[in-house]
Amino acid sequence: MNTLALLSYALLGLIVNMSFSAGFAQADWCLAILLAALLSYRQNWLWVLPCICLHDLVLYHSIGVAFPYFIAITFIITYTDQRLGQSQHQRWLALFVGCFPLWMAGVGIWNCVLTLTLSVMIWSFLSYRREKAYVEPA
Repeated sequence: MNTLALLSYALLGLIVNMSFSAGFAQADWCLAILLAALLSYRQNWLWVLPCICLHDLVLYHSIGVAFPYFIAITFIITYTDQRLGQSQHQRWLALFVGCFPLWMAGVGIWNCVLTLTLSVMIWSFLSYRREKAYVEPA
């Protein structure tokens, strides 16, 4: 999936979150999509971090909610990949660090669980597509 499509889905998720924020428990769609994009390929931090900054400004009127945590996630992923090699097991810590700011911002526990679940599903889909694109024929 290309970057423009992911950005479009993240923007759509931001609109959905703003439209139905008080009606029912829902995942933070934008955060889940951007977190999954970062977890599936670490070089995506170049466009994920500005989008997270925009996410924080629009939803929370501050860049101090999820943005500092995503900077930490970038360093965690880069460090663990260089020291231990790329592995899905190392990304789980980054996943929970990425959803932790929602809980700290006072979002309900169900919203956090839904965001985690959605992020894992999108992360799995993006990783599968990336692996499928780079497999060499036998």
